[in-house]
Amino acid sequence: MKRSSLIGVVCMTALAFLGCSFPPGSLAPEPPSESGKGALLIVLTLASLSLQTLQPSISMQIASFDIQGTGPDPLQDHFEDLGNTTGLLMLTHLSPGAWTIAVDARNAGGTVIGHGQTDPPVQILAGQVTDAQINIRPLSGTGMLELIVKWPNRAHRNAVAECSLLSMSTGADLAPAFSVNNKGATHGPEAIEAGYYLLTLRFYARGVQFWGVTEAVRIVAGQTTTQTWDIE
Repeated sequence: MKRSSLIGVVCMTALAFLGCSFPPGSLAPEPPSESGKGALLIVLTLASLSLQTLQPSISMQIASFDIQGTGPDPLQDHFEDLGNTTGLLMLTHLSPGAWTIAVDARNAGGTVIGHGQTDPPVQILAGQVTDAQINIRPLSGTGMLELIVKWPNRAHRNAVAECSLLSMSTGADLAPAFSVNNKGATHGPEAIEAGYYLLTLRFYARGVQFWGVTEAVRIVAGQTTTQTWDIE
């Protein structure tokens, strides 16, 4: 398997500040000098990876990127740049044709927390520099939500829970159900589609609200978001 040569990984800024794209023209790349070959400038940007009020214990701070590309001949045209910490990559001597670039974003512990891919594939042209901006998004799939409310034994007899979990992308209300007893109430763990939600939770006894909370919630694929409240 032939590995395409890297002519440079440009350190523009620390990864902690990667929140906006870098204009491809700012690197002023030169077209490839080798006849019949093309060049590729990859710029990674972040989308919707910020932390929310309730979230999994896993760090959602990106520490590095694994960048891999496959060209028109998968057996011959391939490159990878593992552990990239800049979000920028310049390659030359790529065969002209369609290239698919895939990126996994990892936290400091090595867990993949984001992904991005060229869709459709980027077209490399002989003698030219092609720009590819890839947006890194949270992983799709389901995560778990667990909510626990505790109060002193028999402090709130015959309590009733009223809960709304509103999807910020679709507007759908998942209306989580709670199991209530003399010492508190629990919900889940329940599998929920990854994304952002608005949680509104209230408890009533004898028709009077004695506690409530509104929180932004983030569900991460493959992770558990859990929260415990201790109330009087």
